[in-house]
Amino acid sequence: MQEIYSLWYERRHSSSQTWTHVFPDFLPEDLKNLKRLTFCVTTFEKWARFDLSMQKNIITNIGSITTNEKPNITALHSPDIPNFVKEFSAKLKRKRVADITTPKYTRLKARMVNPLDFFEEVDASSNVDVDELEILQYSTVFILFLPRLKTVTPNLWSDMITNIITCSNRNPAFTYGRKATWIPTLIIKNDTGDFRKYHPTSDFYVACQYGPLLLGEVCSDKGNEVGRCRMFLQAAAACRIVNFMRKPDRNIILLAIYVNKDFEAEQYLIFQPNAATDLEVTIVCSAVFDLSIGQQAFELCFQLYNYAQELPAIFDGFDIAKKDTLARMQMTLWFTLMPSLTTVTQSPSSSASARAPGPFSEPSTQAALQQHGYQLGAIFRHRPHVARALQVKSATRVVVKLVKGTQSGEISLLRMLNSNEMRRDESNHTIPLLEVWAIDSDLILVTPRCAAFTESLSLWLDQATAFALIRQLVDGVAFLHRHLIAHCDLKPDNIVLAALTGDRHVHIWLYIIDFGLARQLSTGDEIIQGFRGIKQWVGPEVTDGVSYNPIFADLWPVGKMIRSLSRALKQQTLRQPVGDIATALMLPTPNERPSMREAGRRLDELQGGMQDTGSVNAAG
Repeated sequence: MQEIYSLWYERRHSSSQTWTHVFPDFLPEDLKNLKRLTFCVTTFEKWARFDLSMQKNIITNIGSITTNEKPNITALHSPDIPNFVKEFSAKLKRKRVADITTPKYTRLKARMVNPLDFFEEVDASSNVDVDELEILQYSTVFILFLPRLKTVTPNLWSDMITNIITCSNRNPAFTYGRKATWIPTLIIKNDTGDFRKYHPTSDFYVACQYGPLLLGEVCSDKGNEVGRCRMFLQAAAACRIVNFMRKPDRNIILLAIYVNKDFEAEQYLIFQPNAATDLEVTIVCSAVFDLSIGQQAFELCFQLYNYAQELPAIFDGFDIAKKDTLARMQMTLWFTLMPSLTTVTQSPSSSASARAPGPFSEPSTQAALQQHGYQLGAIFRHRPHVARALQVKSATRVVVKLVKGTQSGEISLLRMLNSNEMRRDESNHTIPLLEVWAIDSDLILVTPRCAAFTESLSLWLDQATAFALIRQLVDGVAFLHRHLIAHCDLKPDNIVLAALTGDRHVHIWLYIIDFGLARQLSTGDEIIQGFRGIKQWVGPEVTDGVSYNPIFADLWPVGKMIRSLSRALKQQTLRQPVGDIATALMLPTPNERPSMREAGRRLDELQGGMQDTGSVNAAG
């Protein structure tokens, strides 16, 4: 098998690089789809400024819009607009059926201009699609919200718009997010060919398991409205992704809303005119609503209610058979690019001298690295003592970590865990230690560069891979505990994944890293004091300030990570018992938690009944 990250490095620096080189085991059709789904921005600095000029061949029909200019409304009756877009626009404006006999509707009608342009009035005996909650939302816009409009915060507008969608459509197939990240991760690339990951974040959104359907931003910087451009770029990527998941002739139209600095809601329709044949994404501004005028604010809410009614039909247009294909390609992309996608402090154009302060910014450290044959790369954000590097002679990409001499217990543990005897044990998931050498009184340790483990990873894992990673995590921690080592800082940041490719599969191996807080214990009953780790990833006994058993404390974060991974287990007879294991590991009373050995035994019992549902696999 070929290590993906080595292959990727070699091909990246070859003038003859092609997608076929990078993904040698994929069929031509797979490669075509993968290229369509990868949203690569070729200039990092322009991406940071959300400069739309770089997208002239991908995003069209946006006119002269820049970060500080308002859009021109596009006439949707133009012959250049596809019929499916015109039909969608008409559905947003369709009349809603209201009960004329209700007092709430009567009071609302008295405040409106031309109410019959929006409502078809019937009596109570007829079918209506406007309930009292919807009328209450409209009345809120007219009565309560508008007088305070000039002091409204972005969060309040996000809440209001999201509540409209949620109240009008409580379908569990959809998620309604506020100030959240939707997936998948986008890929951006600088002028030197280095890749970075970018997690799209929206002030509010509506999404389903196939991707986002509505995106929204609220202006937070009146001097430079970059939110609009960010929304365009993210919506273009999202449109391409969700269109790939659609049935034939069921092209998607994403709805996007930007609330600008003048409290106007700009409504955009994002679509691909010819999704089956090219990548072009068109963005048109279909309306602008002045939210300081009650009637226009109502019209926006009215269209959002109509949009919510269309969500089930939009969901029916997805091809469920394509979901597994997307998951397989996303995982392949993840593990092919992720070794070069870790978030760093250094911008792609920065020089060594411009790096953030830290041990690797010292000339003596950089000189020592060069003396040992390493070329220093970018420094990890929030970890200034950890950096990427390239072993020049072998062209191997690695991670280097500077450990203070007073903390050399970490090196001792890693050397022990990497001994020949320890490495022969397949349950040893400690990160391999490639090299150790001294700089003055400090030490440098060298380890392989691997892919990041994140909580959102479960959204792209197939069931077999997720279960195997759970098992590897339990085996790895059980191995440490068997040798009386408590890690004391288990969390997703300290789990990495190595990837191998072959037979058109991605094979994944889990490693545990960062033993800076680890303890070698004398007995399994040893008690320690003092906070270790971070608050979100430690059990209650660690934060209570009492003495505790660090072996028991390790169990709590393992349970939390298992709970996250279990979301990828589609088989209910598997997902529920694995979730029960996670819950048991997170019990508030430490000595009531099952040991890692016991958790592994329970997983063994479940593994025999697991159905194989995917093509991305974990080794072991």
